[in-house]
Amino acid sequence: MPDPSFTMEASPWTECVKGNEASRQSSDASSRELCVLHLEDNPQDAELVRCSLEEEGFISKIVVAQSKEEFERAIEEGTFDLILSDYNLPSYNGLTALCLARDKQPHAPFILVSGSLGEEQAVDSLKSGATDYVLKTRLMRLAPAVRRALSEAEAQKKLEKAHKQLLEISRQAGMAEVATSVLHNVGNVLNSVNVASACLVDSLRKSKVTNLAKIATMLREHEEDLGSFLTSDPKGKQLPGYLRQLAVHLAAEQTAALQQLAELQQNIEHIKNIVMMQQSFAKRSGLVEKLHVTDLVKEALRMNSGSFIRHDIRIVEEFERVPPLTTEKHKVLQILINLMRNATQACDASERADKQLTIRISNGNDSVRISVRDNGVGIAPENLTRIFGHGFTTKKDGHGYGLHSGALAAAELRGSISVQSDGAGKGAVFTLELPLEF
Repeated sequence: MPDPSFTMEASPWTECVKGNEASRQSSDASSRELCVLHLEDNPQDAELVRCSLEEEGFISKIVVAQSKEEFERAIEEGTFDLILSDYNLPSYNGLTALCLARDKQPHAPFILVSGSLGEEQAVDSLKSGATDYVLKTRLMRLAPAVRRALSEAEAQKKLEKAHKQLLEISRQAGMAEVATSVLHNVGNVLNSVNVASACLVDSLRKSKVTNLAKIATMLREHEEDLGSFLTSDPKGKQLPGYLRQLAVHLAAEQTAALQQLAELQQNIEHIKNIVMMQQSFAKRSGLVEKLHVTDLVKEALRMNSGSFIRHDIRIVEEFERVPPLTTEKHKVLQILINLMRNATQACDASERADKQLTIRISNGNDSVRISVRDNGVGIAPENLTRIFGHGFTTKKDGHGYGLHSGALAAAELRGSISVQSDGAGKGAVFTLELPLEF
């Protein structure tokens, strides 16, 4: 008959949830209350485990599950700092419990505590994700194993938190770079708008349409003798010919004005598209969609077009036919814009007359490669391994976020960015490789 003190209550694990977050503020596992789930069908063995932990200074609330059903219910409803499990149970086993634990509570260390565990079973368990294993005949190993497992779990949590913060900082930095590029593009288009509007205002100011008012006044003054005025008066005789010339001139003025207005409309539409792209980029990433790679690259080129013109950079497109890409559009745009901007700066710094960027799209192994090649200042060999590092830059006004954020975004998309350069003054090529399916 099982010991009543280890029989599962209606929901004992719910107590582990209450107050558990407050107790986790301390990093010392022995000085805070641990919420432990223990899969064990033998009450005496469960008691030995509890005593072993208490003797080593662990303050624990242990929820004992004696069957598959109790374990599954507990892991669904509770939150645990540690999971212990026997390997062999009448209708369940430790490996199956491990798979469920890794799925439902992946951050909780999982330690097998078994009376009989062969070497092959132990290796299989560790490969499947178990943190450690302890034989019931050697429970003196349990406390050190628990202490080490909790320490590693805490370190992993801190690492994941730091990684998320770094991703967010890098994402914001990437957005800032895109915003700078967008502002340059908008500024270039606004210059065109200003020129077109100034020309339109000047042509309207000089328009001969005001001469029509003078002609109307002259005709009104000769209403009574209009026929003789047009046939006998020197001024009246010139009026029909002048009206024909004026009509031609005004038609030309209208054509020019309509053309200038059309250019204004196109420029305003261009600004609208740039702003819309920036607004869509500013939204959080996460939408996975099927995209045509050529369209993506051309969109990135459009967003950098003003910079290319300003720095007199020639763009060469080498686009192979590639399959559609299933990925996150705005992350890919972030990467491409950063790579193109970086290449533009490299060309500009070289001060050479024949500045050129070659954008290449090619097929990989179940992937697509997008390369940005420049003939700029190149990269010194010692910097090739540091180029994607956080904060690394060779520019006086650089901050080292652009390439770093691009590398992080590529990794999030299960892709990569690589760089090649033959050295200073010999240009560089950055290649983004992305899987066809995200």
